[in-house]
Amino acid sequence: MIVAGAYLAIKLSPLLSFNAALSSLLFLLGLATALYAGFSACFANDLKKIIALSTCSHIALVLTSITLSLPSLSLLHILLHASAKAALFMAAGYLIHATADAQDLRLLGGSNLLAALPLASSLLVIATASLAGLPGLATALSKDALFYGAFSLHAASSSAPLLSSLKLLLLSLSYALSAAYSFFLLHSLLCSTSVVALPRLTLLPSPLTPPIMLMLFAPLAALLLNALTALLLPELFLGLPWLSAASLYCYGAHAANL
Repeated sequence: MIVAGAYLAIKLSPLLSFNAALSSLLFLLGLATALYAGFSACFANDLKKIIALSTCSHIALVLTSITLSLPSLSLLHILLHASAKAALFMAAGYLIHATADAQDLRLLGGSNLLAALPLASSLLVIATASLAGLPGLATALSKDALFYGAFSLHAASSSAPLLSSLKLLLLSLSYALSAAYSFFLLHSLLCSTSVVALPRLTLLPSPLTPPIMLMLFAPLAALLLNALTALLLPELFLGLPWLSAASLYCYGAHAANL
């Protein structure tokens, strides 16, 4: 449901090339949403709110990429973002359950989560680093490809160079913010201590029963597989027929070559 709007935009992407006004409007809406969500996430203290704003930011970046005639790469980023975000949701849910429903980062920052919950913390670190675009992880590949595509279109554009440069600058800021709030989340959870006078958090005993282990290990395995594949065989994401087939199914015979 979250990506339904982006999927619809991909399906209708061939029509955007015939309507420059609509394409510009969607680009501005996506860019404004990405900037707002990115700045808001950098100053939020609620764990679930930051994750929600992160999803909003990434889907907005996907929308801007669709308007730049990059539907194939947009679909790729949706798929890779989904795997990383699923792992992040699993880790955050387990963390909240194990800390008696605590979501405030100012509380969680002083609870030594890495030592108390090593598996969930490791899963959260890997998933967040992937969303931030850390080199070697799968989502970094799609984010770099999207940004390179936008930069290439800007370099090839000969009309309104000042406006085009401004758009590229704001788009670059949006990508930078997506990395900034990701590392802010990691620092707040794993490295910082309580900055306000809140009671110190006490972790609840939460044994790793088989269902909980499956809940944590399944997305971790998928995320590690994605990271390893993106590091060793990046052409699997950018050149193999599965992406072309998915793109053809998603928006028909008007698939872009990017």
